[in-house]
Amino acid sequence: MSQNTVIVLLCDEKYQQKVKRTIIDIRSRGEWTNDLVLLSVDFDLNKNFKDFYKVIEVKLPYLHFNIHDKLKNKPYEGSDGRETQKTTQWQKLNVFHPFFKKWDKVIFFDAGYRVFDKIKYFDDLDCSNSLLTPEDNPYKRLECVFSKTYIKDYNQFIQDFGTNHFDELYIMNCMFIYDTKILDLFDFNEFISYVDKYTIWLLNEMSYMNFYFIMKLNIWKMMPRIIKDENGNNKRLHDWCEHCVPGSTWRDFVGVKYPVTIDFDCN
Repeated sequence: MSQNTVIVLLCDEKYQQKVKRTIIDIRSRGEWTNDLVLLSVDFDLNKNFKDFYKVIEVKLPYLHFNIHDKLKNKPYEGSDGRETQKTTQWQKLNVFHPFFKKWDKVIFFDAGYRVFDKIKYFDDLDCSNSLLTPEDNPYKRLECVFSKTYIKDYNQFIQDFGTNHFDELYIMNCMFIYDTKILDLFDFNEFISYVDKYTIWLLNEMSYMNFYFIMKLNIWKMMPRIIKDENGNNKRLHDWCEHCVPGSTWRDFVGVKYPVTIDFDCN
């Protein structure tokens, strides 16, 4: 386990209670005693909570994108509404800010992500020179994360970057790990510059991360679903929810995005 790994979370005031649950999980079930950063958007974390759980609260510049106004007038066809209702998701791009170069490795979790076992199982994964994440739907391919609603933008995007990776699996970004050496591969302003250039990001910043880290840099590695625990037994590392593995409960996983066999009060 690296001694220079940081765990990063991000949320706005609306998700404050969810991020607190994740922080408590990380410090308790996750047994994590090293650095933990919260990128707080539009609110300040309670000082008692912050001090008790040793949270480093950080305010990075808010990322403003013109695409939001454009999509208010004409949302993506077939979307779940996130392009107008969950715009804070775009602030997740700040997790790749140069600020994080002071650490060797970043482990990111969404607000509300549940951690049920030691963080070391994530930290022990090799992410050398890469971004490591779970794959999303194994029955779909990368092409599906880009919208054709604004067809001129879509066609220009295809002309500029091609379709070589369109038939591959793609990134799920509710949790991810990266080697901070990858931050030397790009300038941050360049990194965010394509957001307003193409109105195609059906899944907000998740679509964008798929574009940048698969299509542009080609540095994505898929996270294993099963690892060995400290006793040499198979352990499920991550999944969307327990229903993905019939007969399982939260006890069978290191982390789960939307658990159904335990609630936020651990009942």
